[in-house]
Amino acid sequence: AVVELIRKEGLAGYLSGIVPAIVVLINPAIQLALYARLRGWVRRRTGQAPTPAHAFLMGALAKGFAVLATFPAQTVKLRMQAGLSQTQALDKERLVRELRECKSIAQLLASVSTLWAGVGNKMATSMLHSALMFAIVELFRLFNGAVAKSMKQVQH
Repeated sequence: AVVELIRKEGLAGYLSGIVPAIVVLINPAIQLALYARLRGWVRRRTGQAPTPAHAFLMGALAKGFAVLATFPAQTVKLRMQAGLSQTQALDKERLVRELRECKSIAQLLASVSTLWAGVGNKMATSMLHSALMFAIVELFRLFNGAVAKSMKQVQH
């Protein structure tokens, strides 16, 4: 099937859509890296591990940033899955033309913002999910620490 696809579409056709797919996979990497940085910052600042409340806020912030950074690629990917070619999905020419024709900052933002159309719903659900997940992770860390401490006391 791969050989037939390459024969029919060429190597470029075979690889089309791979960049948006990879960028979408970067979302969790961005989220985890930012959360780790925020966790380290809280730890240095307070001298303690973050509380579940800290984790909730940091998880939401990390996911929000990751969604904003990768949403344009997700938009292009979804348009391609809907049957548009990579060129049609991104429509670079239209975007560049609109940017050149902008006569104000508002028009410029409106043109670029089409790549973030619908981000609000994604942000709300993703940020809440991430916030809860990291709060629960910190609860488990607290629980594991308490269990380890009590096990040491029992052994001595």
